[in-house]
Amino acid sequence: VYLTSRDCQICVPAERELRLLMLLWHGRAVFARVDVDEQPEMAAALDIKAVPAILIFGPGTHVQALLGFRSMEELNRRLLSITPTEGDN
Repeated sequence: VYLTSRDCQICVPAERELRLLMLLWHGRAVFARVDVDEQPEMAAALDIKAVPAILIFGPGTHVQALLGFRSMEELNRRLLSITPTEGDN
């Protein structure tokens, strides 16, 4: 889950990186974008104090919270670290 705000200047390049990641992970992961200005209740429920923020969930659980700009390479590594490999099935 990508959390952003219309007033966030660093969110623009962060979202570009996330869009690249979405292409790479198409069909293997679900991505969502939340504008905290439009959804303040969700931001409060998730205890989001700053944007951009990315919340990564594994099967049914919150796994990682990342604050600030992250490269597509770093985000990809983090997704790979929680994704089961074919031998894990």
